Amino acid sequence: MTWLSRLFSRRRLDFDLSAEMRAHLDEKVDALIASGMSREEANRTARREFGNVTLLAERSREVWRWPSFESLVADIRFAFRMLRKSPGFTAIAVLTLALGIGATTAIFSVVNAALFQALPYHNSNRLMFIREKLPKFSANPIGVSAPDIAVMARENRVFTGVAAFTTMQLNLSGSGTPERVSIARISANLFPLLDASPAVGRIFQDGEDQPGHFVT
Repeated sequence: MTWLSRLFSRRRLDFDLSAEMRAHLDEKVDALIASGMSREEANRTARREFGNVTLLAERSREVWRWPSFESLVADIRFAFRMLRKSPGFTAIAVLTLALGIGATTAIFSVVNAALFQALPYHNSNRLMFIREKLPKFSANPIGVSAPDIAVMARENRVFTGVAAFTTMQLNLSGSGTPERVSIARISANLFPLLDASPAVGRIFQDGEDQPGHFVT
């Protein structure tokens, strides 16, 4: 008998087990009657010698059933019965679970994108983000200043290249209502360093990232 047939034929197996145990008990009673006992005395003696029928049946079932799985199914059925009896509590429980699952999913999405998924750049595992820490002024790291970036780029002996960027928000005006947009100021070599191409237009040329130079 396969595990699948055992799983879906519980009632038949229970019936067969009960019938077999009754047959063994009846055989014992008949043997005691044949030895000279009355039926009533033979029944008492057979049951005493046979043991706890319910306990024996339960131990026999453990041989062919999945106790953990069946206990889980029983717990789920009991939980659903209790939830049906308390609709108010059920609504609160479902709402709490929905909020918890939603918050967990959102947090995991952020952590997964920030820590586990590779950045969409060539050799992203070799990228490093450098910041400065000035204990006398701030306990938190701060961005690297432009003069320090220039020194790093000029005296670099470790990295393939050194590029810089900073983000900010500006008002984009023209026709219609001005719009608040997020922008980034970058060094000319940032796109080549990331092996990336702009969606529209061209990349910056050397010297176009210097003060007084504007690209449109």
